[in-house]
Amino acid sequence: MNQPFIPITIKSCMEGTSCTAVFLESPSKSFTIFIGSPEGEALNRAVLNEPLPRPMTHDLVGSLLMGFGKSIKKAIVNQIVEGAFCAILILERVGSDGLRNEVHLDCRPSDAFVLSALHQFPLFASQEVLDEVVDVKIEDFIPEENLTDLPKFPELDIDEEKE
Repeated sequence: MNQPFIPITIKSCMEGTSCTAVFLESPSKSFTIFIGSPEGEALNRAVLNEPLPRPMTHDLVGSLLMGFGKSIKKAIVNQIVEGAFCAILILERVGSDGLRNEVHLDCRPSDAFVLSALHQFPLFASQEVLDEVVDVKIEDFIPEENLTDLPKFPELDIDEEKE
């Protein structure tokens, strides 16, 4: 985990019939990760802060972590295996000795995105992932005249790591 990671932000999502395109941006390129429709709906709800009457799975994960005294420090889209993006969540807990302990959990990028929107932690990509993805813009998928019809994603204040 000593290699540098590049910050990424979610710029927009476009829901389709069978999947959702998540448009991501790094300082050097933009790229897309396709996620399942249910995960896309959860991401849209989280980013737009639309509460539901009952907690959903991502809410449960956040509650469990808080209950065990852990917080999510960041998520990293760290590799692509056979065309599938992989990610890790970096959890942190301050021990009784005052030292910070990290735990790394494998996860799907879609879960990392939803949790990031809910809990305001930064997203990163490995250089390996950025080297492998194709630089695409949202305009490559949608005619420019239709771009104004897309929902506006609020700028999430998660670009900086929390101290």
